[in-house]
Amino acid sequence: QYGDLGTVYITDTCFIDGTLRHKAQMLSSVDIWNVNSLVLTNGSWVRFPQAGLRLNVSGDVVIAGASRLDLGANAYVTNNAYPNQSSSTWPYTLLNSSVTVSVFAVGGNVNISTGCTAYLYGGPTNAATDYGLLMSVTGDLSIASNAFVYAVSHFTNGGAPVLRASNLTVSAGGAISASGFGFASAKGPGAGGGAGGGGYGGAGTGTGFGGTYGSSNAPLSPGSGGGTASSGNYYGGGLVRVEAQNLIRVDGAIVAGGNGATANGVLGGGS
Repeated sequence: QYGDLGTVYITDTCFIDGTLRHKAQMLSSVDIWNVNSLVLTNGSWVRFPQAGLRLNVSGDVVIAGASRLDLGANAYVTNNAYPNQSSSTWPYTLLNSSVTVSVFAVGGNVNISTGCTAYLYGGPTNAATDYGLLMSVTGDLSIASNAFVYAVSHFTNGGAPVLRASNLTVSAGGAISASGFGFASAKGPGAGGGAGGGGYGGAGTGTGFGGTYGSSNAPLSPGSGGGTASSGNYYGGGLVRVEAQNLIRVDGAIVAGGNGATANGVLGGGS
């Protein structure tokens, strides 16, 4: 299996302004980075996990050439595994944690090309801020066929990313997914206990099932985790939160299902 990314500590944004072909997580003592453009290509994988980082890109962001971009103060991973993969590769290693929300502001457009991915990690939120990461795009956010954006909520706090854009287009075969990226097992307001499933918009099932919570018309919380009667990690579905000024066109999919459902653990949905 793959190991995780190494770290590059930088003091000047000239290393990330323009085209990146790196495979590393980028850290700095500077909390505000201003760059003209950001292009990932040639299979690069770049992560910005710094708590409270504001990354301002005045022009366009392009993710191309089977590349991947990770954003957020809780970008965590072990052995390249995520909740919708095998539970044998768990647990996660949390790289960072802070109630200071990270902001990714783009003055132009964001284009995520075929074969590319972007992971948006929500950090812990509090009463003052109802989201865990803000991605604000002045222009259009375009997700190509076989390109994916993953919205990952904080697994105990529930802080989720928000995507804002002028227009959003998800091409056929592309997706925004929060499936399995909600509250962890036995976590969340509607957490399941024992063999019970987690709840959210609808109650869970089984012994010790979780109940409903939040708003049915404007849901702003991830789905809760299922019970822990059986080994495994039964995460709830996450939260997909999109705010577009003009048009949202989805020819692909937006999904937020639970993860790891078995006879002994059924998860709540997402929103």
